[in-house]
Amino acid sequence: MLPLTVWMNYPSLHQGDLFRAMASIEGIEMEVIFARGLPDQRRRLGWRADLQGYRHRFLRQGVRVVDAMRVAWSQRRRFHIVSGIWGEPSFTAALLVLAATGSRYVIYSEAPEPNLSRPFIRRALRTFFGKLLGPRATGALSISNMAVEFFQTLGISSQSIYPFGYFRSNPTLEHEPRSNDPNRLEIVFCGQIIHRKGIDLLIDSLRPIFEVQPNVFLTIIGTGELESRFKSLLEESGLSDRVVFEGVVALERVRERIARTDILVLPSRWDGWGMVVNEALSVGVPVVVSDRCGAADLILSGKNGFVFRSGDVDDLRRCLRRLLELKSQWPVFRANASATGFRISVEQVAPYLRDCLMHMTGRLRERPDPPWNRLDVVEPVSVTK
Repeated sequence: MLPLTVWMNYPSLHQGDLFRAMASIEGIEMEVIFARGLPDQRRRLGWRADLQGYRHRFLRQGVRVVDAMRVAWSQRRRFHIVSGIWGEPSFTAALLVLAATGSRYVIYSEAPEPNLSRPFIRRALRTFFGKLLGPRATGALSISNMAVEFFQTLGISSQSIYPFGYFRSNPTLEHEPRSNDPNRLEIVFCGQIIHRKGIDLLIDSLRPIFEVQPNVFLTIIGTGELESRFKSLLEESGLSDRVVFEGVVALERVRERIARTDILVLPSRWDGWGMVVNEALSVGVPVVVSDRCGAADLILSGKNGFVFRSGDVDDLRRCLRRLLELKSQWPVFRANASATGFRISVEQVAPYLRDCLMHMTGRLRERPDPPWNRLDVVEPVSVTK
């Protein structure tokens, strides 16, 4: 039996599927500890808490740091997966207790955003705690390849770093027609309408395409601080009839909505992961994504989508044009996207995570291979640039 405690900032639909899958695995006894409830900002984006089907508790509000230290001490003989090192102060406190008592813990984290400006004192504290707690970790779950170098800078050896990400269960959707108009091609973006998400890059890349392909449309799902600005700019440039702002879609309906489109684009200047990539692949929709999104790890260019250089409008346009040119091959792209979606479902990922933990503790000799690395894809007839 592996007694497992998972520390997460707050509950969400993005994690509930994995927790339920892990809780159902024989030989694992799991509890999830949340630092706090789902923030209002996330609720406004269509998120909801998902607390069904697994044992969980919340830290006591107002005394989270003290409560986290108390729980860590009382559970020092269990195995721990902790989300991040310093993003949630109560988790830093818990890690200090776990490290001091020689407990086994795993750090589960994205890479920090490289261009985010931080005060000197905060940078120094992050470095101090990272290099204190990193080498004492039993292992690390790297949310994308981008986080590998980050973990190595903390003193965690490459042999102790295991590829990971964010995952959901297989969808049970009845496939509907992608559009009432078979000649209409819909490209969709889903996320916050903010600078980091790169929607301006997507619109700029599409301008020449709109001019020569009147059947191509862009739908933007979500909301954010730049929404009014983009609407005004599109009105001024005469493109408001080609770009539809659909507003917020409830998180549990996102996959259903993406399933009715043709291409999903995530043009972020930076994204630690990008869960909408999973959502698209799970319903067989090819993806164009920037190489500064963690979920780009899931894309095989020319097979289930394309990866472009972050911030490069010309390269994004090239990928979109190439995918549009290969319209006759879209059934192949969709089949490959669906195959990827199957491999990244929690039904496949939960046993992999169990094996990672067993390998970290020496109970499993052979290092597990991520299921998304074992794809059987169909080759399109031509994928030349």
